[in-house]
Amino acid sequence: MATTVDSIVSIINSSATDGEGVTTGEPGGAGGLANPVWASVLIGLFCSLMIVGTVVGNILVCTAVSIVRKLRTPSNWLIVSLAVADLLVAVLVMPLAIVHEVCIHCCHRTCVIYWIVKVRIRSDRNATKAP
Repeated sequence: MATTVDSIVSIINSSATDGEGVTTGEPGGAGGLANPVWASVLIGLFCSLMIVGTVVGNILVCTAVSIVRKLRTPSNWLIVSLAVADLLVAVLVMPLAIVHEVCIHCCHRTCVIYWIVKVRIRSDRNATKAP
């Protein structure tokens, strides 16, 4: 725990500034951002909107199949299982992917968890697809 706090403090302390004292977002600066600050904010906002759209769309699919009796067919239950897998990707993988995309100095544990969850959910999702 102490090493994580120390690494966060060292990242914050090493923030690079331009001549006017503005944080630049250069590697090693701006809290370890991989891009300039404005680009990191745009990437974060766009990815957040994708997450919200993915969650809302897949919840609508699951709700529609569960409420409308005519939609309760075996093929639609397969679509529901894919929608649930997409929900898991949106909730578990995409937020970690944003951190992985925006930050250079992401925590080692975050990166490891990101790859484990990503590979596991993708393999489960591929297993539900019809041959």
